[in-house]
Amino acid sequence: MGEERPLPPVVARMWGREPVTRRGPRPRLDLATITAAAVELADAEGLTGVSMASVASRVGVAATALYRYVGSKEELLTAMADGAAPPPPEPDGRHWR
Repeated sequence: MGEERPLPPVVARMWGREPVTRRGPRPRLDLATITAAAVELADAEGLTGVSMASVASRVGVAATALYRYVGSKEELLTAMADGAAPPPPEPDGRHWR
């Protein structure tokens, strides 16, 4: 088998696979809070109303502060899609297939 490719940063954050650092100030936000704010904006204004600036305003930080948590609007949209998807059904003892 070949080398294992690293996860995209936003996926690593969503799945709790991002390395924990102890340096710097403690984060004020988390990806779930940012994603929830973005989904609320999309519900109210449509996807055109979702921008890094509008999401930052909703969570009470500067737009540049969001880039510590989400690398781009594309990553934010990925997190929104993941957050809006329904959870998978319980297997109830059945095989995963």
